[in-house]
Amino acid sequence: MDKNNLGSYCNDICEKSACCEKRIKEEIHELKAMYDLLDTIIESSYDGIFITDGAGNTLKVNKAYEKLTGIEREKLIGRNMNDLEQEGIVSKSASLIVLKEKRPVTLEQWINHKKKLLVTSNPFWDEAGNIEIVVTNVRDVTDLEILKQEIDKNKEIVSEMQMQIFKDEDMVVKDPKSLFVINMANRIAKKETTAIVTGETGTGKEVLAKYIHKNSLRADEAFISVNCGAIPEHLVESELFGYEKGAFTGANTIGKAGLFEVADQGTLFLDEVGELPLSMQVKLLRVLQEGEVQRVGAVKPKKIDVRVIAATNRDLYQMTLEGTFREDLYYRLNIVPIKMPPLRERQEDIAPLSKLFLDRLNERYGEDKQLSVAVLDAFCHYEWPGNVRQLKNIIERCYVMSEGSKIEIEALPRDIKEVSYTMMGSSGIMDMKEAVARVEMDLIEKAFTQYGNVRDAAKALGIDASTFVRKRKKHHLL
Repeated sequence: MDKNNLGSYCNDICEKSACCEKRIKEEIHELKAMYDLLDTIIESSYDGIFITDGAGNTLKVNKAYEKLTGIEREKLIGRNMNDLEQEGIVSKSASLIVLKEKRPVTLEQWINHKKKLLVTSNPFWDEAGNIEIVVTNVRDVTDLEILKQEIDKNKEIVSEMQMQIFKDEDMVVKDPKSLFVINMANRIAKKETTAIVTGETGTGKEVLAKYIHKNSLRADEAFISVNCGAIPEHLVESELFGYEKGAFTGANTIGKAGLFEVADQGTLFLDEVGELPLSMQVKLLRVLQEGEVQRVGAVKPKKIDVRVIAATNRDLYQMTLEGTFREDLYYRLNIVPIKMPPLRERQEDIAPLSKLFLDRLNERYGEDKQLSVAVLDAFCHYEWPGNVRQLKNIIERCYVMSEGSKIEIEALPRDIKEVSYTMMGSSGIMDMKEAVARVEMDLIEKAFTQYGNVRDAAKALGIDASTFVRKRKKHHLL
């Protein structure tokens, strides 16, 4: 190569080098500008941001993280998360969990038991499939937690208020199905509409009828209850409608007012109305339609003003098809039907109902007996064929038969005990999850009884208030 060609070649190389250097400087400038922009974005974030490399070494911490945690970034940058966790600077590292389990992780952290943080760590992978960096987002959710606790507290207060409403009525409005029934009762109480309450024996049909009466415009007048199935058929007419003197052999010499007359201006509750003979069904229909009764042996009917609430555990519609209940009376009674759900379908009512009945017994006998967690658990798993009435009687039986201050599973009738034993293995060893649940339920019940409020009870158990309320609800203690 001659000197001219060599010089030209060198010039080309120099020009290319200068061009490459210029391009590199431009790329470096662009990268720096992008880095500065990214840094500005990270620093301006309201949430805390914490970035580590694939080995858990801290690369970046923003101002928001410093403010949220109270930890200066100088104590974190360049440090490995294992060391920070061991030294207690970080209570629990989500980044380490991500590196170990190779998945995104979200956890909660408390700062000085006052500030609650929601920590979310996400891995970012390189082309080889290795974690290159872990980006952690930290958000202050203290206000949300306080708001949630207040909502839970209000729910608890509302629940306790609902229980008080029916304390004198052997009813507890806790289960949604019970709430629905009471809402219906409240809507019709101020009206004069005839109502019929249906449901299995022992569900509290008469109790509901009394509640409707006490909240009606007739509350200051009489509430008369009669079981239609308990009156001998040949006496039904005279008992309901009365008789004049000398109406029949053995009749009172001055006559007698029937229950409809006794209930005038008030409410007459006809329990087991499906047991009325057909001849009496006709007379009942006349009372409902005309508002008048006629005593046995009387010439003229008598005007009365009575609200009728009927009840039955039978299928009246099916009885109309079979011809044992008048269809016209059925539709006259069925203006507002209210169905009382069986106790097995209102699980949330069992524990508070049990407490109500037990409190009344304690008050009557001047004692302070309590139901064990095992007993309440057996109650919640039992089918209760006799419903609320059976529950009340069982509690009284256990109360009388138990000598100590705690009513244990041994005091229960055999059929209810068998439910409890069925939940245990044949060896008598209970499933671990079930055992833990019972212990948890017992601790929560005792803590709330001792401290009387959610916050102090939760603190004594070492859990936050919202968790305490959630667990009380889970175990039907609310």
